[in-house]
Order: sequence, then C-alpha cells, then structure tokens
Amino acid sequence: MKRIVIVTGFTGKYVAKYLQSHPQRSGPTPFTFAIAGRSQGKLAEVKSELGLGNEVGLLVVDVEDYASVEAAVTQTKVVVNTVGPFWTYGDNVVRACANNGVHYVDLAGEPHFVKAMIEKYDYQAHKNNALLIPCCGFDSVPADVVVYLANKTAKSALGPSACIEDSISLYRLKGGVSGGTLASVISSIEDVPKALITKAMKDYSYREPKGAPTKPARMIYSVPVNGKTWYGVVYPMCPINRLVVHHTWSLFKRSRDQRPEKVYGDNFAYNEIIATPRFYEAVLHLLGLSIFIASLLFSPTRWILKRLLPKSGKGPKPDGFFKITNISHAGSSQIKTVISADGEPGYFGTARMISEAGLALALDFDKLPYKQAGGAGILTPMAALGDVYIERLKQYYGLHVESEVVSGEEGRKRR
Repeated sequence: MKRIVIVTGFTGKYVAKYLQSHPQRSGPTPFTFAIAGRSQGKLAEVKSELGLGNEVGLLVVDVEDYASVEAAVTQTKVVVNTVGPFWTYGDNVVRACANNGVHYVDLAGEPHFVKAMIEKYDYQAHKNNALLIPCCGFDSVPADVVVYLANKTAKSALGPSACIEDSISLYRLKGGVSGGTLASVISSIEDVPKALITKAMKDYSYREPKGAPTKPARMIYSVPVNGKTWYGVVYPMCPINRLVVHHTWSLFKRSRDQRPEKVYGDNFAYNEIIATPRFYEAVLHLLGLSIFIASLLFSPTRWILKRLLPKSGKGPKPDGFFKITNISHAGSSQIKTVISADGEPGYFGTARMISEAGLALALDFDKLPYKQAGGAGILTPMAALGDVYIERLKQYYGLHVESEVVSGEEGRKRR
C-alpha cells in the first residue's frame, strides 16, 4: 500500500518532485507514494520527466467516476488532491476518502465547494476517523498559521485568559497567478449558482458556532507597525482565507470547555491587506484590482482574459518570496507575528505546504491535535495539524517564524 497518493494536476508535479527528494523518504520513518491521473501514458511521461524512482506507483483514475476513485483511494493512507476546479472534479475524491477512512488534503480556494463538502461528508469522515483538510496551499495555510501563532503568543505571554480580537495580516509577496487558480475563479463565476456562492461567503458559513461579524471593508487601510505606517488594499484572497480562519475559530470554540487555551476572542475580527510603504502605491493597487475584478464580472472582458492570462497547467517562475506580518490585539497588548519563506508562493510554496500537510497525516498522525478541535472530520490546517505542522514547515520548507508582544503592560515577550 502506498502511504500517499497524489491526484496530479500541474501543481501535483511539483508535489511529486518535492516528495521524491524529501529527507524522510529514506529516513527512520520512510514513506512511499504514487501518482494518479486519467492516462497511463501521461503518468509514465510525468514519471520520466520528473525522474521518479521505480518504486513510485502509477494509478489510472478518472475523478468523474466514483468507482475508479474509490479503487485508488482504498490503496492508500493519504490523498493529496491538486486537481481543480474542485467544484467540478473534487466531490468523488472527498466522498471516497470520507467513506473509507482515508485522510485527505487539497488546494481548494472555493468556499462553495468546501461548504458543500462539510454538509455532505463531515459526519461520515468523523465517523470513520478520517481527517479531510481543504485549503492546504498558499490559500489558506499562512493565514491560518499566523493567527494561530498570535493567539498562542498572547496566551503564553499574557496568561491563558488572554484572547486575540482585532487581527490584520499584511501581505508582501513576489509571485504570479497560476492558470489553475484563474480557472477556478472563472469556474466559480460561470458554473456555480450565485446563491450558493453568496451563502458560502457569509461570515462563519462553514460551521457553528458563529463569531462576530466582519467589519466593513475600507478602500485604503493604514496600519502602524513599529512606528512605521503601512498602507494597503484588501488582499484578493482575504474573503477565502478569512473563512478558513473563522472555521478554525469555530472548531476551537465549540470545544472551549476542554481546551480554553486554543480559543480566540469572542469579538475576534480578521482582515488581510496587500501592504506597501507608500500611499500612492496602495491607490494604484486599488485601481488595478478594481479593473481586474470588473473584467471578470462581464462576459466580453472575461472572454478576453481567458485568452490573455495563463492557461491551466501554466504558472509563474520559481523565484519569489512571501512575508506576512500579523498585528493582533489582546486587551491593551499588541502581538506582532511574522512568517516568511523564499520561493514563489503560489506554486512552489503551495507544493511544499500541501506536501508537509500530507506527510504530517502519514507520518505524525499520533501526534496531531485534531481531537482538541472535536475529533476527525473536515477540519482546517491548524485545527487538525497544529504545532506538528508548523514544525514541519519550519524544518523542511524553510518557513521563518517570529511572534512577540510588542506593546502593552507585559512589555516585549517572544514566543
């Protein structure tokens, strides 16, 4: 049995390449993996192109045929699904994992898909002790991690009753937009009923209990950090990332009596911006973002975008970086948390993030904190994997982490 099966899209190639050279491949807890796709011939080409060893298996799978998916899923311990749009191609894979007690991670940045999967398969996954974790790429791992760390620092430095409330993440990054991401966005506009999207995009839509409503968005934000003011506009993926952070809030909140140290504040509010040191640059970002969104909403301009922007299977160059600075408040104290990593985040970073999530499930399952969030089911990266996952990201991906109280009665305390 292969411990990990990668359902291969374009990002799946990077996942396979990363796993092939992973230090734990031949360590004291070695793992095996296979790649899955529609065509035996194309899978063989991918295997040859990436230089994968003979021990890497090939599984012919049609994700639109449930029997085909289930036959593959039952041969593994963890499924890493990189094939989108997930609304179109994801249901059978989630269903098979939930029914057969197989763990699962994906790259879905589609709230309507995530909500539908929770409603359809969360109980079955919980019953079969399967951990199903969507959104394990750059959307939305960093957002979930940075808020989790801010809350952990607040409780460590200020006491277990301290809770973070206002929280904003400043994104600075160099990367590009992938064709697969654009395909998912366009699919959401063209293929998904608007009522489902509206329902899924509401605050705390994934699960009870529900927290405080999100504050109205501003056109331009200004955020002081260490005596310097940063300006920005709403990060385009903020609504999707915020739903994952809200989901973590709900999972921890519902088990409050057992694990109060995990709980964020009752008035917790989260936001994200693209940060720049200059006001005029924020204005230019706002203008560009407004034009792009407007172009997506109208059929003629969307037709043009489909032909100008990268096709599915195309992506940015590997060089790049991301740095996310989160400022959260706990009472009169301010917590600053910074996470960063080198490399283009959308594909190359995402491949590492989802790989380490899969490896945490395959190799470190007995150490995972998922029971503290109510048990198995459809969870979030932090609720399911917690500190185990963060340590893996630091050790193998090269994630840099800093978190400290920077103002308030307690002074500066590092975590």
